[in-house]
Parts: sequence; structure tokens; C-alpha cells
Amino acid sequence: MIVNLIVAFVTLLMTGFLAVWLMFPHLRRWFEEPKYRFLEQQRAFPEVTRQSTPTERGA
Repeated sequence: MIVNLIVAFVTLLMTGFLAVWLMFPHLRRWFEEPKYRFLEQQRAFPEVTRQSTPTERGA
């Protein structure tokens, strides 16, 4: 019984999120802004690669 209630609640919640996402396209950028901000920060800092020496590799 409780499992059915949890599944129904989560289904209704996801349906609500999907409806808002579909009905208000101008909000999509706001919803997804943290993802884009994170990706921009990752591009801002170049990947630091370290040259390993034979002693660091255990040889």
C-alpha cells in the first residue's frame, strides 16, 4: 500500500515538473543555468597534466 502511494506521488511530481518544463520554455534556460555555469568554469581552467617521471611510476 505505501509503495503504491510513493509511486503515485513521485509520478505526479514528475508529471508536474514535465508540464512546467513544456508549458514555460522561457524557464528552461533558468532551470539549466547551473549546468551551463559549471561547464563554463570547467572550460576556463585548462586541464593540468603532470609529466610523470620513472620514479613516480614505480619503475
